Amino acid sequence: IPVIIFLLIYNRYFLSSGSVTKYITSLLTGICYALFLLLSGGIIADMMYIVNPLVRGFIMAGLLEKAGAVIAIYVLLRRFPEFTISEGIITAMFFGLGFSCIENFFYALDMSSTIIYIRMIFSVPLHITTCGIAGCYLGIAKLSWSPAKMFRFRLKSILIPLIFHGMFDAALMKGEVYSYIAAPILIASVVYLEVILARSQSFFSEKKLKVM
Repeated sequence: IPVIIFLLIYNRYFLSSGSVTKYITSLLTGICYALFLLLSGGIIADMMYIVNPLVRGFIMAGLLEKAGAVIAIYVLLRRFPEFTISEGIITAMFFGLGFSCIENFFYALDMSSTIIYIRMIFSVPLHITTCGIAGCYLGIAKLSWSPAKMFRFRLKSILIPLIFHGMFDAALMKGEVYSYIAAPILIASVVYLEVILARSQSFFSEKKLKVM
């Protein structure tokens, strides 16, 4: 269901761009990254045993997932020349979609149906939005000529998604009344993504910038 909603909401961006190959490649890359984390996650968790839910949310769930995702998205965007910022965002969103589908598939094998439905409703949009945010700032960094601006936007590509993802996971790991904070955090990430998607339409494409 979240996948269908994603396609319905954002089809106006990716159907008109003619970049289907980029999106399929990004989707498959997200799937491969999810499989890698699922296979290695247990080893990493044993090496970094953390009790505090806030620290676990930001380091175990947020930083480890998002750092690898940002690196993968960075490599993807460098492989696709002459792109627009909006294409970079949607490419990253497809990465998040592939990642979240595989993650939830394996969680479904171990969880009850009620819990997995809740995860699908919340975690799928979270991965899509945070990856989209990362793709936006990585795309802007790619089009920047100033080393200082490139560094600033690359830093934003990891910090802002990490804040959203870390707060979301920390709230769920803390449990009890803190779990109710997860929904507003998700809504805030969706609103943030919508804002940068709208603003991305005003950026020149890489091809136009090379001509100028």
